[in-house]
Amino acid sequence: GPGQWRTRWPRLIDSCNGKAVTIENFNVTEVREDKREPYAIGFVLDHSGSMGNRTILRLRSAVARVLSVIKRGDKITTVKFGSESEIDVPLTDDPKIFRNDFVVENISPPGGGGTALYDAAIVGIGEVARAPAGYKRAIILFTDGFDGNSSAKIDSLHRYARANHVAVYTVAYGNADVNVMRD
Repeated sequence: GPGQWRTRWPRLIDSCNGKAVTIENFNVTEVREDKREPYAIGFVLDHSGSMGNRTILRLRSAVARVLSVIKRGDKITTVKFGSESEIDVPLTDDPKIFRNDFVVENISPPGGGGTALYDAAIVGIGEVARAPAGYKRAIILFTDGFDGNSSAKIDSLHRYARANHVAVYTVAYGNADVNVMRD
């Protein structure tokens, strides 16, 4: 949109694996801490065999660092998945619970080594949807984008997210299937 922010933020560049991409269409919005809506955020973490133990451990360490700075009043849940999904931390706004109950070393894939990406996203959406009215709801899905075990399809995931007012953000982790990540 119009405004002086364009003089301070003339362009946005995203990079991944050494490849820089210029993002042409973006907005900058000021969010005041004392006036912002609370968030309900679900971290949905791929623990499938294609990720590898070392990558999963790095991912969980990064999420633990993020959990250490979550603002009081926000609600958090974490879900990990392989061929099945497991809720690491049920939706809570108690920092002691989500910081203590999220165990970085808990890297085993639920249900074995397969991947049920869409099913896991639906579990994460369901957890975040339990937040009361007035919360901004989102899941952040960390994955390489491969799915071989979901009973759900992408269109049912989209419908479920819209019906529950949950935004879905994907973060490509590892050698990712970009088309699945965009969808």
